[in-house]
This record gives sequence, structure tokens and C-alpha cells, in this order.
Amino acid sequence: MFRKAVLSVSGNMFGFNNVPSLLSGKISGTSENLAGPHEHAYYLCEPDHNFELVSHICVYVPVGFEPEHLLLLSTITELWSSGQNRIQLEPDIGDPFTESVICGTSKYWKSVTPYLLARHLRIKRSEKHSREVYEKSLERELFERIRSDLSARNFSDPVSIVFDRSMGVNTGNSIIPWMKFNRTRSSEARQPAINYGHGFCLEFEKSIQGPIALGYASHFGLGVFIPVI
Repeated sequence: MFRKAVLSVSGNMFGFNNVPSLLSGKISGTSENLAGPHEHAYYLCEPDHNFELVSHICVYVPVGFEPEHLLLLSTITELWSSGQNRIQLEPDIGDPFTESVICGTSKYWKSVTPYLLARHLRIKRSEKHSREVYEKSLERELFERIRSDLSARNFSDPVSIVFDRSMGVNTGNSIIPWMKFNRTRSSEARQPAINYGHGFCLEFEKSIQGPIALGYASHFGLGVFIPVI
């Protein structure tokens, strides 16, 4: 996940609090998060064909980039984090909407990173005494959250939601459990309501264009779906 960044363009240095709101998700000049629709940048890791390694980082903005934003992004040549080796980045000039896995088009989508809840579920105490009742209540609440998250991002309501209980990404040879993913942010950042993940399969009435990222930390790579062709 991206924590802090310093960007350099044409000799000008931008501290963390002065990164454009479209890229930072913060109110300009402050550390306060933007309110309202999810129109600022998503930083989404894209898997390779075996779904085991990250091959690309997709930076997606629903409202589109201005030229100065693209110029800023072009200056980022490496990523680093405390205790980790630096990762060198290479530009990819391909069209993401024809070559990207997560930017495809389909009626059917499935989780590729865990969906986490930003708020606690509203399950009544009386619904927790029976496993069967609890499971139905859990699905009801999760489906409601998924529909709410899709609506907030201007996606149509799905005709079907299936709770994927495999709890991981199927690579064909093995299952990568959701617990293998980094599901929390730095200690000063807002934490998920529940730090274990869920997976879903979505079906829409018509094909829709990705990427789709929902739930807690969706702007930083959690809750990402891929099209099923």
C-alpha cells in the first residue's frame, strides 16, 4: 500500500500534503480524507497469468486524468516501504482497456483480492444462536454491502451475488488464502472493521467495464474483482 510520497516535476517538489487530491484522496493541503463519491485514484496491483505474482500496477481514476496528473505519475520510478527492498517500475505503453486483466469487460466477475468491511455488520444477537440462521444473516448483510459499494461507484445492481467460501484465489494449482494478503494499513491509518476477507462472484445483466474495487482499502488494492470470460 502507498503511505507517503514525494513527487518531483520540473524542479518543483511536492510534500505529502500537497499531492493533488485526485491522486492522494486527501483534501488539498491537509491530511483529511475526501468525502463523497469515489472519484480519486485507485492504485491496483494486477496479477500475472498464474495469479501468483504482481505484474503491473494500475492507477485508475473514474473521472479521468488531467495532463499534469499524468506528468506527476510519470516521475514515479520506484516504490519502497520500511524493511522492504525498493521495487523498480517500468512504464507500459499498452492500452489497459485491451490488455489489462482487471480492466476487462464482462457480465461475470470474481474476487481476486479479499473484500474487507469498512463498517461492522448489523447482525442481531438473536441471529447468532443458530449457525444456519447466522450464515443466512451474514450473506444478507454482505450482499447489502456489496450492492451499496457498487452503487456508490456508479455500477449497476448485480442480478446475482454468490458468496465464495473458498476464501482465496484459485491459481489452478493451489489456493492463495485471503489471510496471505496484507489486510491492514499503518498504525495511524484507519483499520478495517473486520480484518479477515471475503470473496464473491458477481453477475450483471449486461457486460460492464472494469476495474471493480470495493470495500475497505479498495483504493489501495483490496476488494478487486477480475472478469470471468
